[in-house]
Amino acid sequence: MVIGGKGTMIQDLYENSFVSGSIDDKGNFIADATKIRLKGQLNFNNPIFQTEREFEFSNRQKLPAMFDIFFYKQDGTYLSNLKEQKIRQIIQIPEGASSFYVVFNQASSPGAYVEYWQRAVSKEVVVQNSEFAFNRRQGITIGGGDRITITNNKLHDIKGTAPQAGIDVEAGYSENGHMNSNIVIQNNHFYNNASYDVVLYDGHDATVQGNHLASKGAIGLAVSPPFTSALIKDNHFDGTSIYAYHDVKFEGNEMNNSYTFLEGPNIQLDGMTFTDSKFGISSKQPFGVSASNIIMNNNKSGELSIWESPVHLSNIVVNGGGVSGGVKEGSVFDNLKIVGATGLNLPLGTYNDCEIESLGGSINGGIILDDAGSYAFNRCKFKVNQGVLVANVNANVAITDSTFELLDKLYAFKAVKAKKILFENNVLQADRFVNPTDYMVMIGDYWTRSSPSTVKEAVIRGNTLNANIDAEGISTRYAGTSNYNYTVENNVLTKAKVKLQDSDMKANNAEQ
Repeated sequence: MVIGGKGTMIQDLYENSFVSGSIDDKGNFIADATKIRLKGQLNFNNPIFQTEREFEFSNRQKLPAMFDIFFYKQDGTYLSNLKEQKIRQIIQIPEGASSFYVVFNQASSPGAYVEYWQRAVSKEVVVQNSEFAFNRRQGITIGGGDRITITNNKLHDIKGTAPQAGIDVEAGYSENGHMNSNIVIQNNHFYNNASYDVVLYDGHDATVQGNHLASKGAIGLAVSPPFTSALIKDNHFDGTSIYAYHDVKFEGNEMNNSYTFLEGPNIQLDGMTFTDSKFGISSKQPFGVSASNIIMNNNKSGELSIWESPVHLSNIVVNGGGVSGGVKEGSVFDNLKIVGATGLNLPLGTYNDCEIESLGGSINGGIILDDAGSYAFNRCKFKVNQGVLVANVNANVAITDSTFELLDKLYAFKAVKAKKILFENNVLQADRFVNPTDYMVMIGDYWTRSSPSTVKEAVIRGNTLNANIDAEGISTRYAGTSNYNYTVENNVLTKAKVKLQDSDMKANNAEQ
């Protein structure tokens, strides 16, 4: 099925269609050397305007993208005006208007060209309770429609030539086609389609709600750059992926065994459950993507990955799998909870009230911070076999007001390379140490103790460290040979000991 439109070019205008001058707010022609206006009026005499009361300008050359338009009655008297209209903007014909002039804000018209069009699209179309199957190209194409509803249909086994989609909302608007608007795709079942279930390629304002998108391995939903303002709500992406570029709001969806990619800007995701799926964000602009109330259950595979510009994520639960990325500084993670991960390489950002539990038991199973930039952890809870490892000479890491529960004899915090470390007002509990050389907090590394120091600044202040045996609570003695002055003060240690370089600033550390 094709839902489309009819285009009628009324007139094309060239450089000799314009003269110097403008029009005032009373409809009078005035001299203005900075502007050009139509030499002669354009009218609404074409028969298409008897039923279709709208028009647009298209395909401009050597003209600005904006213009002013002035309407006149049949007897030539002034009626009204519209300022700063856009090329390809649909303009409603005012009641009583018979003709019009336009004014462009430029001084001359050499090489100027623009077309005056009427484009009629299908309106108020409902497609329901039907089946579209075994088509070669797609099930339904919306190639010029307004207020189109597609509901309670089956669309399956579309295969043959691209795009091979269940529903393709694509009118070639940027190639002189029609506008799609106000599209509702609701409560449909998609399966066995070769490439896509739903494509929102061009147009604006769509709702995709309550659908089962189940063409395994295909793209369940693509929202392409030429489409703006889409609501994606309460859908089940069953083995199908999502690719969305901007101006999309997601609410209450679920996905299994697939992948979601969001680019932004202006993408909001609120409420989604992922099962064995990957959730990737690559924001083109700072905070162009936000996501909240996400649950990721990764029993087989799956991860959360963040790239490019910073984002804001809140109330995220990751059960298994990993969290990674290469994002620039500035992201904010509120209430991130990670359970059962076997190893993490966390992206740069500020982590508020996070919980990280039950990491892997091997020596490589900890929390790696190895990007250049700032990490901050505030009021977080770490329940780990192996804790945080800082491993970049330009990393700036602050961990404050947090707790560490060690489930093995490995460390809570270790910095082998860093620009600056602040470890302050934290509580550490180690109940499984077995050797006096086991340690909780370390600056440096035993194997590089004879090399120049690679941690330039460190402050370890106001922490409480409790160990089950006499072991090393805070150690800087393997930090290297550069004699950086680290500050270790006002810490309270039970059984754990302070082992520092002679050059370190130390004060009021209480060993019990």
